Amino acid sequence: MRFKFHGQLLFFVLSIFLITSNGIPQNQNLKFKSLSSDDGLSQNFVSCIIQDQKGFMWFGTKDGLNRFDGHTFLVYQHDPFDTTTISDNFITALLEDTRGYIWVGTLNGGLNIFDRETEIFHRIHYTSNVLKTSEIDEIKSLVEDSQGNIWFGTRGEGVFKISLKKKDSFEISYAQYISNPAQSGSLSSNIVSTLFFDSKGLLWVSTLTGLDKFDFKTEKFIHYDIKTRNPEAPPNYFDGTVYSICETRNGDLWLGSLSGLVKFNRQNGNYKIFPNRYEVFRYGWGSVMQIVEDSSGILWLATPAELMSFDPKNNLYNYIRNDPSDQYSISYNSISSLFIDRTGILWVGTAGMGINIYDPKVNRFSIFA
Repeated sequence: MRFKFHGQLLFFVLSIFLITSNGIPQNQNLKFKSLSSDDGLSQNFVSCIIQDQKGFMWFGTKDGLNRFDGHTFLVYQHDPFDTTTISDNFITALLEDTRGYIWVGTLNGGLNIFDRETEIFHRIHYTSNVLKTSEIDEIKSLVEDSQGNIWFGTRGEGVFKISLKKKDSFEISYAQYISNPAQSGSLSSNIVSTLFFDSKGLLWVSTLTGLDKFDFKTEKFIHYDIKTRNPEAPPNYFDGTVYSICETRNGDLWLGSLSGLVKFNRQNGNYKIFPNRYEVFRYGWGSVMQIVEDSSGILWLATPAELMSFDPKNNLYNYIRNDPSDQYSISYNSISSLFIDRTGILWVGTAGMGINIYDPKVNRFSIFA
């Protein structure tokens, strides 16, 4: 089912006004534009964000897939009587592949491919070798390799590789990689947070128990334990979890953990921890769920407590929180997704108040009419 909100479909460009200040802006200088259900967004929990080849922004929410053209939202939702609609309304992962297809991962409906030429969602059918312990079939992460194969990580069923049999066909073949304690080189855990291809084509997998690297020649995983808990912090089930992965322009690999950022050395497996202010008090609130790098080298971090930025040159965090007295402050503290578009604008998905938009190159925003 699709709901279209009225308005002319136009590719949008935010007006750019340069500022002269350098470095990370202080909290009071960050001005955000917000979009919510009042503006046509289908739901205010925004779990994932991408920009497609045509410039449209796509947002996954708890209640549908949203396409935004700068003025209006076009919403795609599940219709139980129409198999060409999306399989589930709770969207958890998005990817546009090199063919121009939009891959959509869901919480309970598996995987979909959206063909924009036909406006049809094709549901991808696969069988898991893991005995399911719940009805949840959550897809956490989607990436594409250099051969056009789609890899996705799940919460409880490991990693899948999907191959389209023909260029314009939606028939697939697939392989599954799962954890098997009795098998050397298997995936470390079936609970996967993020899949990431680095600049050298290596596949990295963040799991409940740390970080895995996939060896394409042997089809085995090399596991790295990442221990970040401060001894003064209370033990947590997710102490060894890696949530997110980001490679910066200078080739550094950064990981998100329960305590903060981790800089990982791919040559020797060593790492350095950069804890945020939640490493002991309110431990876990500062879990780094997503990392994106802007054009100046600043890392932006999505955490349950607030939006953070980190300056790798000075190893300094900046904390950005809602200020009820400032209409231009970020609208909500709990951050669920991040994306930097091709113009350098930061899109911030929140866990309850929609989308926030920040452009570090400007000192004011254009008006969405």
